[in-house]
Amino acid sequence: WQIMETPVDYNAPSQLPHKKRPIKERYSTTIKVSIVGILTLLLLIPISMITSLIYERMETKRSAVSEITSKWSGEQILTGPCIVIPYVQELVQKDRQELVRKNLLLLPEDLNVIADAKAEKRKRAIYEVTVYRSDIIFSGRFNMSELAKTGIKPEHMYLDEARMIMGISDLKGIREGVVLQLGDDELNFESGIPIENLYTEATLPTDIYYTERNKPTTAPSVSTGIFGAGLNVKLDSTALMGASQNAIPFTIKLHLNGSEGFFITPIGKTTTAELKSDWATPSFGGGFLPTSHDVTKEGFTAQWKVIDLNRSFGQTINADNSTA
Repeated sequence: WQIMETPVDYNAPSQLPHKKRPIKERYSTTIKVSIVGILTLLLLIPISMITSLIYERMETKRSAVSEITSKWSGEQILTGPCIVIPYVQELVQKDRQELVRKNLLLLPEDLNVIADAKAEKRKRAIYEVTVYRSDIIFSGRFNMSELAKTGIKPEHMYLDEARMIMGISDLKGIREGVVLQLGDDELNFESGIPIENLYTEATLPTDIYYTERNKPTTAPSVSTGIFGAGLNVKLDSTALMGASQNAIPFTIKLHLNGSEGFFITPIGKTTTAELKSDWATPSFGGGFLPTSHDVTKEGFTAQWKVIDLNRSFGQTINADNSTA
């Protein structure tokens, strides 16, 4: 027998000897994806710990701010002054005449506000809270002739029960007694607003605003009522009746502490406000921006002017719950 040798072409793919690749090469993509997934899961642990620490610090800061403001005073919303005049309205129901007692709010013809706020720092642990002391002067005049436009008969108005009220959201901030100079009379305000059926929901806009830069620049929530807390003083009916066709000037000085925000409701037919403070990073918001302002490293000054055409209510408002 003669064995013939067949030459082998080792360069031909079909004739190469089979060589098994290592596992590392065969599953390299899967291994890489698995390693990335494991590292991601491991990194989630410190991220979760950091997130938890951030929320804990935020809650601790909120607690510190709440503790300080609860003792000093919180955000201040000032509304007024207004004159509340009780009156009776004749209603005919089923051929029977009834007299229903209601309240009428007379708003100022002119309202001028000048405020000077000094910022201070209060600390709790590692947290700082900015508060302020303000000295405010309200001045202006009431036009009593506006009552004739309501259509209410003079004999149906109880001028002897008329009171002047002023909404102050946080009474803890009042540092000294509040005195009203109304014409030639000097009267002392009392705490509370003891007006029956007074509608205290937010029917008037709160528009002039000063606060820290990191606070939202929108008006605050006043769903608890712009007259939910405040001051009142009983007025002299003789002076009101004598000025039925005239304007009565008024001046109120208020020394008020607060924090976070300072708001004024522009209830005057013409409302002007001037605010001065040593706070160098203010934020202005609400319904109206300042007509002019000047911000420096030493503080800021700002001026506002709002007229009756900018608002949706007149000089007299029916303030009774049953009709609001």
